[in-house]
Amino acid sequence: MRRWLLVSALVCAWLWWRGGDHTSHDAEQQAAVLPDGFALLDGHRVVEVDRQGKQRKEHALTHDDELRLVGTAGGPVAGWVESKKLKLVHVATGKDSVWGKSARMLCQGTATNDERFAVGWLEADDTVWFVHGDTQRRSSELAAVGEPLSIATTDRKGWCGIASAKDLIALFWRDRDRLFIATCTRKKCSGLPASVALGREETLLGFGCVRDACLLAARDRSKPARLLYVTESGATKWTKPLATNVAEVSIVGAGDRAFAVGFVGEAGSEVVRVDRTGNIAPVWKGPSAKHAPALAWSRDQLLVGAGAPVVVGLPR
Repeated sequence: MRRWLLVSALVCAWLWWRGGDHTSHDAEQQAAVLPDGFALLDGHRVVEVDRQGKQRKEHALTHDDELRLVGTAGGPVAGWVESKKLKLVHVATGKDSVWGKSARMLCQGTATNDERFAVGWLEADDTVWFVHGDTQRRSSELAAVGEPLSIATTDRKGWCGIASAKDLIALFWRDRDRLFIATCTRKKCSGLPASVALGREETLLGFGCVRDACLLAARDRSKPARLLYVTESGATKWTKPLATNVAEVSIVGAGDRAFAVGFVGEAGSEVVRVDRTGNIAPVWKGPSAKHAPALAWSRDQLLVGAGAPVVVGLPR
């Protein structure tokens, strides 16, 4: 189930970023938390920056299909489905490992914060698995969840999502007009997931969590997008309109009392801070883009990926 080998397709390279034009970006980026900084996936490049946003390293990544990026104590790790297995590759060294039995699709999102990282996937039997570990602690191999969480999806396509929830991992899946959310410790997942009302016609644009609540972004065909604050019991405490015109919204928990939300609106790309009561405050603004800014939060610092990486202060 686990093997390590050198992947020659991963090489270190210094590319054009410093001299390029970063007024806009077309590729969807991904952000991750490292023990002493952040990592940003931009096309075939993974860039490591320190906590002030200064670039430290850059790696080339030639994988063309869908993948996920997380940060570990050993550096950034990329994961994708290959030959019905989840394959994890240490970006800097090329060492890899494989997981699962008959993987068929990645979960949307990742878990990446100061405490834990995780990549999730859907198996052929419609169970959700994830591989995980401690962000700060070095170990010889990544730890896999002991018992996969069983999920009955509505059709063969299925869907799953995964996000950080402080020291927990949050798993998401949909069934008819409900969104289910389960949380997992380092050893087990909750037996009874929360159930949130979410109509079949509604598209889930994004999600992020703190330890005992999640913030969702959703939109149906006839109404504007909205934010929903959902408690661990599944109750929706409040909703707020969100003026976005793209198909995804980035949401990450910022400590235990707030969220960072990235989206693209009529005025361009934006990041706002949303607290538990629904108060919204601006954090960052940039030019319009095809995708929402990628976000990663660590100890009152927020990485914003919208072209070149930018780090801004965001208190918890």
